[in-house]
Amino acid sequence: MARKKARIRRKVVVGHDADGKAVVKWVGGYTVKEVEAKKQELIRTYILGAGEAQRNVLVSVYMQEWYDAYKKGEISASTKRSYANAINNHIAPYIGDKQMRAVTDIDLQKVVNRLAKKSNTLIGDTYNILKNVFAHAYAHGSIDRNPAISLVRPKATKNERRALTPEETAAALSVIETHEHGLLLALLYYAGLRRGEALGLRWEDVNFSSRTLHVRRDIDYVTNNPGELKSKAANRRIPIPDKLYDMLYPRRGLPSVYVIQSPQGGSYLPQSTYKRWWDQLMVAMYEADPSIESKLLRTVKTKKGGTRDVFSSVLTPHFFRHNYASVLYDAGVDVLAAQKILGHSDPSTTLSIYTHLSEAKADANAKKVLAAFSKA
Repeated sequence: MARKKARIRRKVVVGHDADGKAVVKWVGGYTVKEVEAKKQELIRTYILGAGEAQRNVLVSVYMQEWYDAYKKGEISASTKRSYANAINNHIAPYIGDKQMRAVTDIDLQKVVNRLAKKSNTLIGDTYNILKNVFAHAYAHGSIDRNPAISLVRPKATKNERRALTPEETAAALSVIETHEHGLLLALLYYAGLRRGEALGLRWEDVNFSSRTLHVRRDIDYVTNNPGELKSKAANRRIPIPDKLYDMLYPRRGLPSVYVIQSPQGGSYLPQSTYKRWWDQLMVAMYEADPSIESKLLRTVKTKKGGTRDVFSSVLTPHFFRHNYASVLYDAGVDVLAAQKILGHSDPSTTLSIYTHLSEAKADANAKKVLAAFSKA
């Protein structure tokens, strides 16, 4: 019978208590090398400090610890998915296996440069994660310098979202009044709701006395359940304009019933039904005014055996939200008030929209000045 290998133990004095008595920690293993490694880890943790213990940690490990401690419990399900995409697909594959202290400013710049011309959300998430992770590591002594301090954010693809044109506005208002699903469009146009927020409204959220909508849930088609709002700031009350009030009041229902409900009952609208309704609304907008910006939606067969192209407006729900922000801007609503109404967690988001609208207005005014002198 083979003789059992003896276990080796070593003690490490990690400090002394108030009476001067040594505080001892023990490590054990079956080889001198194993025990020595555990001893050194114990020294790094208890004597040199947690920061020193993490100086050899990999970027992927440190990022996960940072995310679990500071983000995981504070952000919505949709933001969690966005962060997971940024970390797993756009950061970890390039620097995840490097030690934190080995990462350079050029390494980080290359990571974000790969995202040039991608979406503003992806660039923003990746940029913010890198800035926050390395700032945290530097503040806690895990790295001697912060390589993210000079990180430059690349430009995203041109944001096609814009306010509605006068022709699109007229078409939308016509469809809102005449289409069987016009209420969905009305919630986006008159309240500036995100798609999931509009679909998540119940009648208990509509206060006809104070004429406000209380946004407190989001329909998440990824999990196919009523989910968390995008952020804490998204939980808000929005004033109901008269036109929207006149549409809502005759339709009012039981508190737990969804305002935009499934044809099969009082539950929320299924994704397949939502897509079909949205296509119908955008086709109706195009038919109301074929001069508006459009796209080929599909080609269908006719009864005579031929084919027919079906066109629709290019608008998405977020165009209506951007249009709502432009209405607030034109009405003179200040940035902080607009931030609360729109449910932005960061005022810089609202400010960037207002700045864009201001620049667009300045360009339009400049053209008017030039046109006036040309006529003169």
